[in-house]
Amino acid sequence: MKRHVALSVLGVLVFFIVDSHVAIVSRDGGKLLEVSGRVYDTNGWLSEKLRQWTQDCSPVRSEATDGAVAVSVLKLVKQHSLPDSMGAKLLQLHVQGDWAIAEVVFPTLNPSVVVLHQLNGAWKIQDDAVWSGETSPWNEADFVRRYLQNKQPELPKALLNCTPIGAYRNLPGVERTRP
Repeated sequence: MKRHVALSVLGVLVFFIVDSHVAIVSRDGGKLLEVSGRVYDTNGWLSEKLRQWTQDCSPVRSEATDGAVAVSVLKLVKQHSLPDSMGAKLLQLHVQGDWAIAEVVFPTLNPSVVVLHQLNGAWKIQDDAVWSGETSPWNEADFVRRYLQNKQPELPKALLNCTPIGAYRNLPGVERTRP
């Protein structure tokens, strides 16, 4: 077989093999890469990598989970959705100016990312900007960041970008509760 014929046949075979195993699928208004039946959020992954390389976290401060601000935020979260919220534990709290993002876990609820705004010296949960639930197959951090930004456009971009999403995944004994 001549070399150019062999390369042409190889090219056609590669095309058909890739075509039978790889596809772009639409789901929930977005595009996902499907490889042999498994879906991947390549756009979310790339967005998170770009965010990590370009973020400026200098205006954001991470609060200790036992500090005064964290204690008042946790008290507020525990009173928010009684009785299920009474067992809330604060995993992380990040603050920029009069805005904060907290990640909390509960004994009977899914872990949540909560946006708070300080008005007249008191923290207030922004009810429309609370995330709790599954994001699969979407990249969790990218999906939650886009959701919170859409629900609370005034939220400082640096705060949103510099708050790690999914901190509960790194803790032993903390599991996501499924309804």
